[in-house]
Amino acid sequence: MLISFETLYKTKNISILYEEKEMKIEVINPMNKKEFYINVPLKEKSLKNEIDSIIPYIISLNEKIILI
Repeated sequence: MLISFETLYKTKNISILYEEKEMKIEVINPMNKKEFYINVPLKEKSLKNEIDSIIPYIISLNEKIILI
């Protein structure tokens, strides 16, 4: 499979397109020249999401400290 992607890259039949919240890999089939896309979602965490995910952990640690 890696060889197939390598061949596509060398023949310029593959490209990467960036959109707002995802990335698309455009592949042109060398046999029939039809193109298709592979959607790859971009994962970005915002600072708010990071903090929201840490708060429950901090609360549980605080409760353990109080018990000790």
